[in-house]
Amino acid sequence: MGTILQGLKFASRMLVKNPAFTIVAVLTLALGIGANSAIFGVVNAVLLKPLPFRNPEQLLFLSAEDLRTKTSGILVSYTKFTEIREQNHTFQDIAAYYGSTLSLLTAREPEAINAARTSRNLFSILGIAPARGREFLPEEEAVGAANVAIITDGFWHSHFGADANVLGKTVTLDGKSATIVGILPASFGFPLQFPEPDVWLPRISDPDFLRPEQAVRAQAT
Repeated sequence: MGTILQGLKFASRMLVKNPAFTIVAVLTLALGIGANSAIFGVVNAVLLKPLPFRNPEQLLFLSAEDLRTKTSGILVSYTKFTEIREQNHTFQDIAAYYGSTLSLLTAREPEAINAARTSRNLFSILGIAPARGREFLPEEEAVGAANVAIITDGFWHSHFGADANVLGKTVTLDGKSATIVGILPASFGFPLQFPEPDVWLPRISDPDFLRPEQAVRAQAT
């Protein structure tokens, strides 16, 4: 114990004599703690804590593997996802999603927000129903269908002041207008995507947002 105290006293004197080093040391420590906290937060949410969905033990991620390089965990291409979905005889249902950053038009200046496009059945697979409004409709998956969006409770509060009449209003994302049709429950979280999406859109096959060879995350139950 005495040796530890002597070491702490010596370190304190050195930090006082070298204030510039002290600032660097504190900033480095703060950055280290922040990075580790963020990593632990993701690991804790995805690996340690049960996923906040219905029957999480029945959920599976589908990924591809490159046999030449022995690389596993590769995201599934949209083309491959459609093949799996059409030939599926094993899973109850299969959905896909991919996260992206979109530009939200605001009264002041464009704002980058976290978003995700998904097949219409993702929320039903997870056992999640909107707290207000509705889920995506089958016809909204078709290319050329009207643009709609489901927003999180946090986004509803931060961008619409929890306006009870928000359903039917629009948001402009990457220059395209989308009508809000649903609000997710306040308890909803999506630790599978980091940062978590604030806005969800249907139609992962939309050519304006996704080329057929781009990768999606497949979720099966």
